[in-house]
Order: sequence, then structure tokens, then C-alpha cells
Amino acid sequence: MLRDLRSKMGLTQNKLSELSGLSTNFISFCERGIEQPSLNSIWLLSSAMKIEPTELVRLVQDQNPIPNY
Repeated sequence: MLRDLRSKMGLTQNKLSELSGLSTNFISFCERGIEQPSLNSIWLLSSAMKIEPTELVRLVQDQNPIPNY
């Protein structure tokens, strides 16, 4: 999801890293599901992509729905 959004915005991992202040490795790990971003990282990523943090969270949740227990 993050990879798709980043690509649609015409951003490389390097550029998103530069804009967000997060490492390229961390962004790569998030895109591959190896790492889960903290709330602070979500805020930094959404600010860099000029979207609301809630929108970023909603997009992630749509891709990975939480099961109802």
C-alpha cells in the first residue's frame, strides 16, 4: 500500500526518505511488511506525502483489514 501510494505520487524511496527524515531502509521494510511504522513515523510519512495521517492509516487498514473477534 505504501509503495503504491508513493509510486502514484511519483516519489522514489530516496525522495520519500529525504522528505520524511526516515531512512530508505525503514521505508523499504515498511513497504514489504517487515516493519510497522510508529505513530510518529506515520505522521512523518503522511506529512511528506501531503496527506492526512488518518488517510494513510485508512489506506493501510483497507489493504489489511482487522478481523472482527
